[in-house]
Amino acid sequence: MKLSPLLLFLLLGCSESFHGGYSQAFKSTTGPEITVKVACEACKIESKVSTPGVVTILLALGEIASDKASISEEAGRLIAINAVKFASPESQPKILVVRDSNHQGESQGDTEFIAQKLLRDYQTSVLLEPPTGLEPGDLSGYDLVWFNNPGHPMGSSKTLATLRALGG
Repeated sequence: MKLSPLLLFLLLGCSESFHGGYSQAFKSTTGPEITVKVACEACKIESKVSTPGVVTILLALGEIASDKASISEEAGRLIAINAVKFASPESQPKILVVRDSNHQGESQGDTEFIAQKLLRDYQTSVLLEPPTGLEPGDLSGYDLVWFNNPGHPMGSSKTLATLRALGG
């Protein structure tokens, strides 16, 4: 029986101690015990793309500010790392995490949580979208923009135009 590494991470969790790979024994009620060696490919932060791209994630973290998370920090971190790997060709991208100005007060602590916890392996900065919108100069020096909690509509059409001009 073969199990994918991602499935194992979802079942077993992923943490710093696993980055070098690990062995896990599985007991079967109908057969012999099997041992699986996992190389933790999903946890590696090396980029998987050669050109910048767009990754869209609909991820409900829960109410971080009131300590009522919907998923574990490690599960969220694994999702974040893999999103970055497929969005940026840089293995250590400098990331700007932007909170939409039209966030309607939802999930107050998410933006900082994403930057400080889920993206802790990267250099991050947090910015509240300016009332006049993001301009190209606001993105200068960054390899990746993580736009968080976009409202409906987004806070600024200027921000949307700036993000679209990035390509990817």
